[in-house]
Amino acid sequence: MSDSVSYLVIFGFGMAGGVTWGVWAALKKLDRIIALLEALQAEKPK
Repeated sequence: MSDSVSYLVIFGFGMAGGVTWGVWAALKKLDRIIALLEALQAEKPK
């Protein structure tokens, strides 16, 4: 029983780490996209 529980805990931490890394990577890409959009807006004549 304790073996399966420890496997579940490790799996849970692995999933949480993967999700956190995915969200972080997406936010980094989002920052880059927002910077590009702002640069395009700044270049447009008003």
